[in-house]
Amino acid sequence: MRTIVIVVLTSILNGASGLLYADEFKSYAPYYTVAGSHQSYLMLSNNSQIDKAVAITLFSPSGKPFQPPSIMVKGRSFQALPITDLLGRGHLADFATGHIEIAVESRSPYAVAAALLVQDTSSKTSYTVEFGQRSSDSELAGIVWKPTRSADSKVVITNIAPRSVRVEIIVKDGRRFSKRNLVLNPFGERDVVFESFAPTSNKPTAVAISHDGTPGDVIALGLVMDALTGFSTTLAFTKSTPVNVIYAVGPLIGQQLVSEGGEYRTFTSVLLMVNLDSSPAIGYGVLRYHYAGTQHESVFALTLDPLEEKTVEVPNPPEGRTRPITSAALEVRFTGRHNVIIRAFASDESGDMALELPLRSPSDAVNSAGGYPWEIGGDTTAVAIIQNTSDQPAVLRYCVYFAGGKYVPDAITVSPRSAVEININRLRIQPDVLGATLPKTVTSGQFLWYQEFPSGALVGKMLHLKPRDGIAFSACKRRVLRRYPG
Repeated sequence: MRTIVIVVLTSILNGASGLLYADEFKSYAPYYTVAGSHQSYLMLSNNSQIDKAVAITLFSPSGKPFQPPSIMVKGRSFQALPITDLLGRGHLADFATGHIEIAVESRSPYAVAAALLVQDTSSKTSYTVEFGQRSSDSELAGIVWKPTRSADSKVVITNIAPRSVRVEIIVKDGRRFSKRNLVLNPFGERDVVFESFAPTSNKPTAVAISHDGTPGDVIALGLVMDALTGFSTTLAFTKSTPVNVIYAVGPLIGQQLVSEGGEYRTFTSVLLMVNLDSSPAIGYGVLRYHYAGTQHESVFALTLDPLEEKTVEVPNPPEGRTRPITSAALEVRFTGRHNVIIRAFASDESGDMALELPLRSPSDAVNSAGGYPWEIGGDTTAVAIIQNTSDQPAVLRYCVYFAGGKYVPDAITVSPRSAVEININRLRIQPDVLGATLPKTVTSGQFLWYQEFPSGALVGKMLHLKPRDGIAFSACKRRVLRRYPG
């Protein structure tokens, strides 16, 4: 039986698509920077068993391309590549900031997953920029927000097409709507700072972006960075659709273990919300979490007046002040469907460990599976968080790959509307189905998972915490996988 489970898991995560021939799949990251004390790392995770060549093209803000030699990523492995090494000294001046395109020949569009980790070593700000494949959207919506006077906030708008596009930006500042236009060069990008959107406000501000190009030509990303406190987070720009139910994957609440050495920090999760309707949006939030081995639940009210912008702190359970809170799951529900833009992030009390929380709708979790790179050792902790968005129990199977082996545990049943945490560090002392543990010499690998039963309920991410450097980031595809890991 154990052998059958391992074979089934391997076949599903290989992405056997039934396609006869390989195709070229491209994905894009809207922003990187190596300016000043910044460094960016391109993280490539090969989720297949076959070695993959990754073609990389970096573009300057004006659209100038630079293509370093392709990178070969071995099967079931990942690499973290400094952007400065890809550029070399001769190209740093022209490509200190820009965006990236990668291309992979494969039968599966999710054979190689990619993300960027951006760090500023002087201010301890850090954030993760996800790669995404070309969408079919001509309109994007998101939120810009400046929490403090010392924070810098901007939106990066990027053209991934070989032709110029005209972009229209509509901003909701309070009850006032304003409009501006700009033109992006072929493969060019522009930064628009917060003061251009809402010069007098520190509330969340809604921004809509449209363009006259082919659907998918333009991608965008919001950034918030405070060099004084170390706070930093991304704010996603996606297609805007009416909201009834939304899930924030892996909220960090109360005391959290952030290192193998036993260091704890207290976290708070925050919702940024903008109501675009001329009627109130009334709903509630449900926080489910584990404390002292049992599951608990707390409910809090959510009300947005017509056209209101609001910042909502998710109430921390009183238990979280003295003992760790684990396996938290956050659900937001409205009475009816409303045009509400929501973004979420979590931050510790100092502000230097902060990250955006991925948001999912019920329709996102279809044939759920995922694949994430992980790294442990030193003061780095890696935790996989898998959340069940359905009213029925869901069976989770996962496998941890590393150089020279793999760790295959028993299946886990995830309770309805709840989450489970899998601490990679602790797998060194927890035997799998074959009685093996993760070797103490292993410090990196891949975490691949799929949902066995029922279909279409689980969503997940891999969380990394590195308190010494003030780093918190997660690996999580914004588009939930339909069949392949990624």
